[in-house]
This record gives sequence, C-alpha cells and structure tokens, in this order.
Amino acid sequence: MERDLWQHLKETDKPIVLYGMGNGADKIIRVLENKGISFDGIFASDGFVRNKIVHGLPLESYEILKNRFGQMIVLLCDKAYYDSRINEFGQICSLLADETSKKTFKNIIKYKISGKIDYLFECETDFDEPYKSFLKPQGGEIILDLGAYNGDTALEFSKTFPNYEKIIAVEPDKKTFKKLVANTDGLKTENHNVCISDFTGVGSFSMNAGRNSAIGEGEEINVTTVDDLLKGEKVTLIKMDVEGEEARAITGAEKTISEYRPKMIISAYHRTEDFLEIPKNVLKIRNDYKIYMRHFPSLPAWDTVYYFI
Repeated sequence: MERDLWQHLKETDKPIVLYGMGNGADKIIRVLENKGISFDGIFASDGFVRNKIVHGLPLESYEILKNRFGQMIVLLCDKAYYDSRINEFGQICSLLADETSKKTFKNIIKYKISGKIDYLFECETDFDEPYKSFLKPQGGEIILDLGAYNGDTALEFSKTFPNYEKIIAVEPDKKTFKKLVANTDGLKTENHNVCISDFTGVGSFSMNAGRNSAIGEGEEINVTTVDDLLKGEKVTLIKMDVEGEEARAITGAEKTISEYRPKMIISAYHRTEDFLEIPKNVLKIRNDYKIYMRHFPSLPAWDTVYYFI
C-alpha cells in the first residue's frame, strides 16, 4: 500500500512543529494549509528567538516546545541547517562500517531535505538483518532495555538471544510499566519504573500510556542515569529508545560504556541533531566502536537506528 507523508501528518495525534522561519517555512505552511493540516508551533536556533511572531505563532526554542508537548513531529523547513553542518555529516558518514550504513545515512538526509519518500524505500532493511550480519546472537547476554514499553522488545530479545543471562527493563510510563511487568512474567527480567537521562533526581514526564510518553510537562517522576541505575553492574548489550533523550542517556552511561564496552542499539529518529550527537557522544567515551546504521520500514523516517559494535 502506498504511504503518503501528508496523509500521515493529517491523521497523526502528535503535535506538529516547524523548524525554520524563512522561505522554506512559507512553502511548507502553504502545503499544510492546502491539505488541511494544522501545526502547533515554530522554533528556531536559540539566537533567533527574540519575541518574533511567525505566521501568527510566537517563535520559540526547541526546548520550550519539547517541554510543552513531549514527543512531537518536527518538519524541517530550513535547508541551511544541513548546509551549515555538511562537514560534520560527512565526517560521521565516513565512520560508518559498511556501505548499507552509508547509503542509509545519506538517504535519510536526502529525505529530510527533499521530503521524497522514495529515499526511505531505497534504504529499508528487514528487522532481522542486523542479527544475521553484525549483531549475531551469543550466550550470556546481560541486556539493558531502555524504553522497554510494554515488554515487546524484552520478548524479542529473549527469543533472539535464547541463552541470555538477564534483561534489565526500564519504562517510565506508569500504566505501560504495569503491562511490561505482566507481559514479561516468566522471563529473567529486572523491571524499573524510572526515566533515563544525564542526571539523577526528579523530573516531569508526560504519561500517555503509550509510545507518545516522553519527558516534558506532566507528572513528577524519578530520573536517573544508566551509571546510577546499574551501580557498576556489567551489561553486554544496551538498547536505547527513550524518546529524544538518547544523547543525554549516553552521557549518563559514561562509566558503563567506558568500562564494559557494551554493544548498543540506539534510536536516531527522535531529534534531527541525533544523527550527529549520538555518535559524537559515544566516541567521546570510547573511539573503538564499529558503527552501523539501519532504517526499518516506517513512515516518516522513524525506526532509524545506530548500532555500536
């Protein structure tokens, strides 16, 4: 079945925000209006946010909108962002370990600039491909599942790594956490109802009982780092899908990554900056990882994942 970006935006229940305020934004807004799609905010780099009104909405910062909405869809309206960081993108692409990774990296960027969905179709990979090529199952895995949702990934890991030692599953949403506990009954799991970031303390979390849950305005919840959660315990594999907190979560896992060098599966589709910030943050801690990237069938460019092996 043909997948259409604009139809997806029309049907989504997530807030839609725009990045950029120039000609690119004008063009995108015209298309949205013609298709009857509303948007909820506009943001720009912090230096440009100075009591400006753009198309009837206040120009705000990313952090303000993130705190207000939690998870949201960002439409990039400013090609200058990519132009200004073209060298950084080239450097990261050159570090990728195989041609599939490099093609995926380039195609996702082309899609974000052009909006042409064909670029996504051309770099799609089967979900089990990484486990057949560079992340082959082995025994004794101690798995840290960050963003464990309702236990779906823990169940997948238990099948993919049948000789695993333990799964440490972390899910901050209270209602979803109850499902996680119920669905993983019988597995060798240790479950935690807490947010993961780069600090330990108390934060706000939007409890939507689903994949839209994210750090932002909402209920108070305990926040911790990977290092503080594990307290020196060894893990061999970390999966991070923490709704835009991935770069910060890596920073909060510095001791664990430095000492144990776990394999890592890290989502790279929540924030545009993650394409650069995730590998940069990991390589600051250890520079001896092989880096892969895969994109799995989804629309828009979700399920784009870095692998550190």
